[in-house]
Order: sequence, then C-alpha cells, then structure tokens
Amino acid sequence: MHALVDRNRIFIDRMRDVGTITTAVALDYGYTGPILRSTGAPRDLRKDTPYLAYAELDFDVPVASRATTTTATSCGCARWTSRST
Repeated sequence: MHALVDRNRIFIDRMRDVGTITTAVALDYGYTGPILRSTGAPRDLRKDTPYLAYAELDFDVPVASRATTTTATSCGCARWTSRST
C-alpha cells in the first residue's frame, strides 16, 4: 500500500497541499482518526478509550505536523504497520 501512495508521483503531484486544515478546525468539525492525527494531535481512540484488546497493546500513534490529504493518507497507512507488543 505504501508504494501506491508514498512513492506514486501522480498521487503526490495531485494531492500535494490539498485539503490543508489546522488542529483547531479539525476539532471543531469533529474529525477523528488519521485526519485529526495529520494535524499533529496525538489522539487515537484505541489509546484514549481502549476497547477490545487495545488496552493490553503497546503501539505508537502516528502523527504529522502539517495536515494535508497526503499526510492524512500517510497517517492512515502508518496505522497498518505500527508495531504493537
């Protein structure tokens, strides 16, 4: 999946600087998940209010510093590959 997104020149060129938002706007709109984390907010329901077995897992919450379509996509993809112990 990363190769299709992170290294795809067409995707990168078309999505660069598209959909830029701030943390404040994301919170006002009620965004969660990769979109909120792409603004730099380290919020993840799996850690904040764990459900199922997430309370027993140790994993990183991927965040970015500038929210755009590409960083939100990267945060979403990073979730799939984050290590848990």
